[in-house]
Amino acid sequence: MKSFRRVATYKHGIEDVWTALTDPYALAEWLMPTTFSEPKVGSKFRFQYDPERLCPSGIVDCEVIEVEPPRRLAWSWQNRAVEGATQPPPMRVEWTLTPVEGGTRVGSSNPTRTSRGRSPSRWAWAGASTCAGSSPRR
Repeated sequence: MKSFRRVATYKHGIEDVWTALTDPYALAEWLMPTTFSEPKVGSKFRFQYDPERLCPSGIVDCEVIEVEPPRRLAWSWQNRAVEGATQPPPMRVEWTLTPVEGGTRVGSSNPTRTSRGRSPSRWAWAGASTCAGSSPRR
């Protein structure tokens, strides 16, 4: 299974970037609508978006599996199958935050199913330019 990893640096302190990952309103604004409530191991939540080929139901069931505030957050990502379809295997999405001079380095990683498949992190990075209100520095 292939893995997707992306790293970017934001001009915001680690606490602000942590809030963008753990505040339900902020998370819904830059990623997608969610029922996320708190960064606590075992906390279950859902993302919802317009159905597409990779997730025809448009619903992703998640569970927080690791938390190290304000440096690391991991959750499971399970595309919900539509009636009569096979449930795809869950994926792991992990965010790492590292304070650096002038901001915070954010890393995201997760496995992808195929070389052509999109991963949760790919969707996230499409919206992450608004994370904590700025674009990443390269």
